[in-house]
Amino acid sequence: MTHGIPVKNMTSSFSDGVAFCAIVHFYFANAFLFEDCLKMPRKERITFAFQKAEELGGVPQLIDPEDLILMGKKPEYKVMFTYMSEMYRNLKKLDEITQIK
Repeated sequence: MTHGIPVKNMTSSFSDGVAFCAIVHFYFANAFLFEDCLKMPRKERITFAFQKAEELGGVPQLIDPEDLILMGKKPEYKVMFTYMSEMYRNLKKLDEITQIK
């Protein structure tokens, strides 16, 4: 749980983009205000989270925000798992590099 955002599963917990923003903000707290994410409409928040993850953490945008919107409140598990795996891989690598310095 980051920023008090409960994550119960790999699908609906990520469908509105809040959990993605929380994860990115955890690693890059000075890059943006998390509270601003909560005020964004769903599509804008998802787009923002994916862009920040790519820009700051090197996480490729494997999911088009529009596709995630079309999946509704229960996105395809395999799609979400693939993106989260890539997010984990890139942010973990970045975290390891930071700890070395």
